[in-house]
Amino acid sequence: MGVDAVSSGVKCWICGGEAPVDEDYRSVSLHRCADCGFLFAPERSPEQLEELYSDEYFEDFHGTGSYADEAVQRRFEAEHRIDWVTKYRSSGRLLEIGAANGVFLDAARRVGFEVTGVEPAPGYAAKAREEFDIDVRAGFIESVDLPDAPFDVICAFHVLEHLNDPRIGLQRLRDHIADDGVMLLEIPNIESLRAIKHRTNWVHLDPKNHVGFYTPEQLATLLGQCGFELAEHHTIAPITYQRPRQAMRPVSLALRAYDTLTTRRLQSRPDPSKHEFIRAVVKPSSSPDRP
Repeated sequence: MGVDAVSSGVKCWICGGEAPVDEDYRSVSLHRCADCGFLFAPERSPEQLEELYSDEYFEDFHGTGSYADEAVQRRFEAEHRIDWVTKYRSSGRLLEIGAANGVFLDAARRVGFEVTGVEPAPGYAAKAREEFDIDVRAGFIESVDLPDAPFDVICAFHVLEHLNDPRIGLQRLRDHIADDGVMLLEIPNIESLRAIKHRTNWVHLDPKNHVGFYTPEQLATLLGQCGFELAEHHTIAPITYQRPRQAMRPVSLALRAYDTLTTRRLQSRPDPSKHEFIRAVVKPSSSPDRP
């Protein structure tokens, strides 16, 4: 990777080191910390990012059409994530950040959780309330009103990469998680083999909407600064979210075979670091000097 030798005056969000423009990502205006290697987009203001997450954000969701219209796919994703969550907790108070129209929260309630959600797009928060009668609050985690009682489980699937000051949101969540609670995060993995190979053409870079690009090590450092510890992690491939019928289509089988050959990683199995999505299990730190 090439990093501009001239200091830009930009400081790393994680370690505070100098973060000049990364030459490999200059076309999308990303900076990389010279000390810890964190890649991020510092020029995006909170106001600019908040404007992105109106209801229109979901109307052409990742180029696949309306998020709400893909009901079968959304339910499949939710059930898969519930299987992951219930490995650590099977009941209690659960908060989801980025709840969209409430499909995951509905699935969580069905297996025994008491659920609350936060969703920036007001129309989608309203859909969750109207369709599922779930408490989904329109707003951003940095400022939205939350119940005083702590949550046993907090879930944030593909949220952290959208935050341009991640410490604020994470510290807010630390204030609202039970001392024996667990937080489950899923984010794109900039250390994945595909991310390294495709650079600015990596589909999950998504520089229009994403501003922070993490490796597992960088995520662990950030969490430690916010009163959490990374208890365990692994990475998964996007095909994890393919329904069985989709996965058996000839084009899907061919792509899976190609990806397996080129990455030398089975796409159907978790990997410590090389697949495209990081899954992290996070617990409150017992350190007395936490924020």
